[in-house]
Order: sequence, then C-alpha cells, then structure tokens
Amino acid sequence: MFILIGLKNMIRLIRPILIFSFISWGTLSPSLVHAKTITIDTGHTPTKNGSLSANGIKEYTYNLQMSNAITYYLRSFGIEVKRTSVNEPNIKLSERATRYPTSDLFVSIHHDAIPKQLYSHRNEIAGYSIFVSKKNSNFNQSLYCSQVVGKNLQAIGEYPSTFHSLDIPGEQKRMVDPRGVFLYDNLVVLKTSTPPALLIEVGVISNPYEANRLTHAATINHIAKNIATSLASCVQ
Repeated sequence: MFILIGLKNMIRLIRPILIFSFISWGTLSPSLVHAKTITIDTGHTPTKNGSLSANGIKEYTYNLQMSNAITYYLRSFGIEVKRTSVNEPNIKLSERATRYPTSDLFVSIHHDAIPKQLYSHRNEIAGYSIFVSKKNSNFNQSLYCSQVVGKNLQAIGEYPSTFHSLDIPGEQKRMVDPRGVFLYDNLVVLKTSTPPALLIEVGVISNPYEANRLTHAATINHIAKNIATSLASCVQ
C-alpha cells in the first residue's frame, strides 16, 4: 500500500516536470533552427588584388586569410556565415552586398593603404579603420556594431588610424567615433546592403612593420577572434 501511494505521488510530481520540459524544448527550438546569419565579404578579388603591401604581398591575400579566420570563429560561436568573393574573379561590388539580403549583418574585410601624399610617413601610419554609410537603411545598427568592433579592438591593444580624416584628395572622411569609425556614405557595398553593414580595414599594409605583423598566424587569429566575438554580439 505504501509503495502504491508512493508511486501515485511520484507520478503527480513527475507529470508537471515532463509537461514543462516539453514546453521548454518547443519554445527553444525556433531560436536553434533560425540561427543568426552574417555575410563576410573578402575585399577585392583574385584578379583585382587591391593594394600591394610593403613586403610585396597582395591585399587580397591578407583579406582572404583574415576573412577565413573570422568565418572560422563565427561558425564556432554558432553563427551561420555566408561568403562573397572567395575565389570569385568577376564579382561586382553591388553583388557583394545584395547576394544575401536576409543576413543579419554584412561585413567587408580589407587592409589599408596610405595615399601617395603620405608615403614618406609610411613607417608612422598604422592601425585599423571602420567605415559605415548613412545611406544604409540600417545605419544606426551599422554604427552601433562598428563601435563595438572598435572598442574591442582597442581592448586587445590595436589602435585606430586617423589619416582618413585628413584634408587631402581621396580622404576627408568624417570620424564619427574616436574608436576609429568613419562615415563613407557613397561606398557601394555599404549603401546598397539591406542588412546593417560595415567595412573594416584591419591594418595599414603600406607600413612595413604592420605588413609583416599581419602575416603571422598568431596575430591573424588573435584579431579575427576579437572581431568575430564583436560581430556575434551585434546580432544577438
């Protein structure tokens, strides 16, 4: 009799737990099915390589290595990653930003070069820059994410470059945040993107020291993990 009563009471206790567990899994599953998506664009192409670094390496090579590493870390965080310009020689700028319109974020990865007017200062100019466009339909979110990226890069010892704000031809970009964030309203990949969008210049490869530093696997992985962590937080 004691055993029967014990079993009945046990069933009464277990039933609500089973029902709650069923509801919990049913509630959680949509967030697992609909993972956040980020498009990672590798700046330039295998045939249009961008700038040439101080040590003779093409910018596209830097961009591909960094975007590969960022993709690796994003996927390890459970983010779905779409890629553009990975071994695509003929991709258009407008296609980069519009291929995956349902992504939660678009990020283009580049490495910087200084203008000819500043070439005599190539050993002094270094650091990252982040660009956003007011013509992007999600400008506020773009700006917020760029600030997160800049803040976290500074936290690991990286620092922003400021030469883009100088009053020289081709520059004259307004810095909107001291963490290295600039406005570049007419940049095609930023203004035509449906999701929030930013372009990151990871470092200045016209600078011989920076050009060499950014070829080291440890440096690439350190920076890539930091950027990936920032991007993942932007879409949560």
